[in-house]
Amino acid sequence: MAATVMAAACTKSPSVQLKVTAVRVMSNEDQIKIAGPDFIGADVLARFSLSAPSREISFYGCEFNKKPLGHSTVWSRDGEIRVNSFSRRSEPTRVSPGIDDVNCFGLPTSWFPLRAGEVVEFDSLDGTGSAGEKHGVSVFIKLTPNEAPIEIFSAPYIVPAALVKKP
Repeated sequence: MAATVMAAACTKSPSVQLKVTAVRVMSNEDQIKIAGPDFIGADVLARFSLSAPSREISFYGCEFNKKPLGHSTVWSRDGEIRVNSFSRRSEPTRVSPGIDDVNCFGLPTSWFPLRAGEVVEFDSLDGTGSAGEKHGVSVFIKLTPNEAPIEIFSAPYIVPAALVKKP
């Protein structure tokens, strides 16, 4: 299924908002608990909120946790957004691979309603190995049930540097 890509950061649209709400370097304990052993280098936790203050929308997510699904993004040195692909292990591209790319995990997915004024919060893992870079996320939404999915993007956050342990 094709998706329309909304290139501007969603924080500029009053009808749907995808915001960065917090970014932090995790402690070793949190890394083990949240990221687990499979996500080597995942020591940053970014929190996002998706809302539609004045209208009902639906978002695409995993059935088991109702977390919105989309892509991670990185901003190039020239300020252009690039989208990472799950299915293709290549450099980020200017054009999103679309909604079919986020189905590569084989997990059951669905469209979930988000009523006007409600907020869904979710986390994304990142790593201090990219400290100083601008990263973000996208999610897939539908403004009405019968229309094609739209991919919306968060504004960027700056990946923090690793915590320095004091002796």
